[in-house]
Amino acid sequence: MDKTHITRIPIMVKSFLKRSLPQPPPTILRTVLIAILIASALVRLSWVMYIGLGAPPENDAFDYHHLALSLAGGGGYEIEGKPSYRRAPGYVLFLTPFYAFAPYVETGQFINIALGIVAVFLAYLLARRCFGPLVGLISTGICAIYPLLIKYCPLILSENLIVPLNLTLVLLLLALFNSGGKRALTYSMFAGFILALAILTRPMMLSALLFLPLSLLLAGRGFKYTIINSFLITTVALACLVPWTLYNYHRTGHLIPIVTNSGRLLAASNNPKVLEEDNPFKKYDIYFPDEILSAEQKAELTNAPPWVEDEALQKAILNYLSEHPRLIPRLLGKKIVDLFDPWPENHPRIFRLVHLFSFAPVMLLALWGLVLWAFRGPRKYLLMLAVALPTIFSALIFWAGSRFRLPMEPFIIILASLGVAIILPLLHKRRAANHTD
Repeated sequence: MDKTHITRIPIMVKSFLKRSLPQPPPTILRTVLIAILIASALVRLSWVMYIGLGAPPENDAFDYHHLALSLAGGGGYEIEGKPSYRRAPGYVLFLTPFYAFAPYVETGQFINIALGIVAVFLAYLLARRCFGPLVGLISTGICAIYPLLIKYCPLILSENLIVPLNLTLVLLLLALFNSGGKRALTYSMFAGFILALAILTRPMMLSALLFLPLSLLLAGRGFKYTIINSFLITTVALACLVPWTLYNYHRTGHLIPIVTNSGRLLAASNNPKVLEEDNPFKKYDIYFPDEILSAEQKAELTNAPPWVEDEALQKAILNYLSEHPRLIPRLLGKKIVDLFDPWPENHPRIFRLVHLFSFAPVMLLALWGLVLWAFRGPRKYLLMLAVALPTIFSALIFWAGSRFRLPMEPFIIILASLGVAIILPLLHKRRAANHTD
């Protein structure tokens, strides 16, 4: 191949990307989409049956399950009679009406299966809205069988709800981007409501109030439009959070906007033990060394109210990090690696292999799709950053790992599907050329 031909390759790629991607006929599209959704339901049901239908929940799942049981039975926000302040209420409130009719673990598991199917369909809608039906179908097919999106169906965990909420939020932001007048006002109000539900489900989405204006501005809608609609979304979201804050104030006499868990999480995930090898702290354990908080101080906080303990731990870890600033970049580096690690530590070998052969190719294709997007993608799809940035930000501040990457996983899959959709015609064209020769 001569040099002139090589220099023409970027021009050829750019001209190809500007052309519309091939799209399946509508009848085939509907048939394949329905088949994929049915397959996604069967895969999730099979996984729940394999892990254990109705198996007693443990750890975080135990808390969510018993909180929903308490509310469904007419009690307070309690776990076996003890008030809880460390679990966000969004997922619990979502489960409660269903638990009122059938207060069983199986109820939550079947609800999770339904949420998984909804997430698969929403991924199709978003991918189709962004890049057309072909990318939508590929995204749906990947989401239907993607291990990380299936993994938590048997578990009563808020991850099952946050994924469809985030997809819905981005769809509403895209609709808002393309609207004006009263319709834009309506979309802003709905986006604020969905954002509030997302915050109440996973409080890490609170930072979306900061990143949402940035994403709107980068998407190219203009400064005035960004300010007005960001203000509306934020106002509606905060208004929806007020009842929960008032409920917490009523039962404690203290201002607890959502939960009292940030201090413990900060201390557990930002201490030198996390960076050491061959110790339990490297997996972000809930314990932390005495140099952050002495044994005597820990003992004093043992029987203290959760909000007192939370505030003390926040101050302690922030003081410690300010005295040891060189620790911060090392912690950030570890969390970035953990967030996108294709071979996660502290997991069974079979899980590592499944994660490697699912996430690694999808991430590589997503990077390829991101590069291609630079050639063909309108800026408005940067609205995905409204969800992706809070997820990354939360991982860098608190925990990092595949579980905490889950809220933005569908967006990675959509970019990967864009890469696949562009590779397929190239392979078909090359095969046709070979047959001609």
